[in-house]
Amino acid sequence: MSYTVTHRTPLDIARAGIEGLEPVPLRDGLVRAPRRGRGFLESPEIETPGAFDDIVASWNARLPEDASLRMSVRVRRAGEWSPWFLVGTATASFASPPAQENAFGRVEVDTLKLSRKAGAFQYRVELEAGRKPALLRLAAVTVCDADAPPEPPAFRDGPWIRELAVEPRSQFKEPAELQWDICSPTSLAMVLGFWGARRPTLKVAQRVKDHSTGIFGDWPFNVAAAADFGLEAWVSRLESIEDLQAEIAAGRPVVVSLTFGKGEMPGAPLDETKGHLAVVSGFTPQGDLVVMDPAAPEPASVRRVYGRREFHRAWRVNKRGVAYLLGEPLRRTMTVGAPATDLRAKPKPAKKPGPLDPSRLSQLLYGEAVEPLEAKGDWVQVLAVEQEALSRGLPGQASHGQGYRGWVRASDLLYREPMRADAVVSSLRTTFSAPPCGAELSMGTKVVFLEDRGESSLIRLLDGRTSLLPSRDLAPLGPSAEPEPEVRSRVLKAAGLLMGAAYVWGGRAAVGPFPGVDCSGLTSLAYRVAGMEIPRDAQDQMLKSSRLSPSDLRPGDLVFLTESAGSKDITHVMMFAGSDSLIESRRSAGGVLQTSFMERFGAPRPSLEDGGIVTDLTEKKRPRRRVFFGTFFPR
Repeated sequence: MSYTVTHRTPLDIARAGIEGLEPVPLRDGLVRAPRRGRGFLESPEIETPGAFDDIVASWNARLPEDASLRMSVRVRRAGEWSPWFLVGTATASFASPPAQENAFGRVEVDTLKLSRKAGAFQYRVELEAGRKPALLRLAAVTVCDADAPPEPPAFRDGPWIRELAVEPRSQFKEPAELQWDICSPTSLAMVLGFWGARRPTLKVAQRVKDHSTGIFGDWPFNVAAAADFGLEAWVSRLESIEDLQAEIAAGRPVVVSLTFGKGEMPGAPLDETKGHLAVVSGFTPQGDLVVMDPAAPEPASVRRVYGRREFHRAWRVNKRGVAYLLGEPLRRTMTVGAPATDLRAKPKPAKKPGPLDPSRLSQLLYGEAVEPLEAKGDWVQVLAVEQEALSRGLPGQASHGQGYRGWVRASDLLYREPMRADAVVSSLRTTFSAPPCGAELSMGTKVVFLEDRGESSLIRLLDGRTSLLPSRDLAPLGPSAEPEPEVRSRVLKAAGLLMGAAYVWGGRAAVGPFPGVDCSGLTSLAYRVAGMEIPRDAQDQMLKSSRLSPSDLRPGDLVFLTESAGSKDITHVMMFAGSDSLIESRRSAGGVLQTSFMERFGAPRPSLEDGGIVTDLTEKKRPRRRVFFGTFFPR
């Protein structure tokens, strides 16, 4: 088991105890100690998915010469909390803490090693400022146990089959008295150069040096130094080589630690090592790892290819998957941590909040992934990658194949990857029956199912805690093995639950200040509950669906309308409910209702044609529009 918590947003530390420190804009970090001030940030109790016996903490900070930082951790075992263990101190330089040992465990340089496994932890960061404020940008804790699969995961093709352009450096080109000790800063210097923060290897080594022990390989100090040089970085225990593949696919080289004996790493410049840092810069088409190994005698021979099985044993088994995750600040996937939040056209609240606010592009649900693009004050510009946008030129949409682009409040985002959900809220809304009691989730929210407890189901929250939801409010997520008529029935049932919901411009949530849906919010939520993901926007739903004649419509299929008879833009979608019936969220009616072809167009369904012109009788001006028919079911 490996598990890492990274705190970087206001929501990440919303349940933390904070004393004497001030909040700062997201772009700057988490909190700061004001001039001549001091204080601390103490995390909430953080439950882990499994028991652990190893913990490493790291931070990013801006510390003027007369400022200081101390980071401590403690663990809970069998209901009892340990004393606080000091795991790192920083001023203008770094120093590992003195030896500490008790019945819970001992600190070995940069790692707290437990005598027996624990199930929860807390961290505390103490800041003290001098003549200038001291800033905490990020705090991270990674925990693990010794369990590791004997073999790496099977390789499959993907965007990780690439090689990042990391400039090679050899530690043996540095002064002789340091050569055998600086694999970590040499590796870090290679990655700094990749990100345009090129520094001499000796300068990096001087910055990361542990002034208590004289070593250069203290993991937290290396990532803290990376932050001093302009990157965002933390120590993580990764679960598998697949996590490295994801980093490479995202264009981020990774520093890893390796341990191997004689003959265990063919092609390595070292015969054996108890601990050696190198850079993973790519993967071959066969799944082997391209590694920039600083132990090579010359820069020209730094690039090596290590076998997948051999690397897995040296890294994941022997070193528990330790890695420095490095990259540009605020460029990693974030996750919505509020029950629902607006995706807005500009980084500011509405002048006149309401259901018809045109600056609301869409809504994001709890657990939904977004890719951050820019931080501005208390807002983050993101790509809503789970809301597929296929067409170009429509408000709020990015280029082909990406998601909606817009602004989200930083206070509604968590700095972590979304969890691998396997259930979805199938009721209109549901309420937690265990902490956080009273909190609601909307239809369409994805969750991680842990255990069926009869009337209640145990789920895992994004912050690691567990809670209970009524079992009747959940459905399996993903494609269903049910016969097509059953799936169509589930689509219609979900749409029916939204009957009477308010029309909300950009709406796709049954919770929040303005709960409700727009036309495509209705259809996309209904399909998600039935295990099918369709695009967010009506235009894109039409583009991705298969065209039908009106006589071939079956319950759950969709009916699309253009803005006008001469327009190609789809601006409205309805759901066919059988016979002559339709379900839609109509702005002029103020919400979701059931209607008919006759009421809408003054003509029965069989008389219509795909792409034909109809008169919309529900609008005052009775505009003429084109109507199209589509399905997401096999034809």
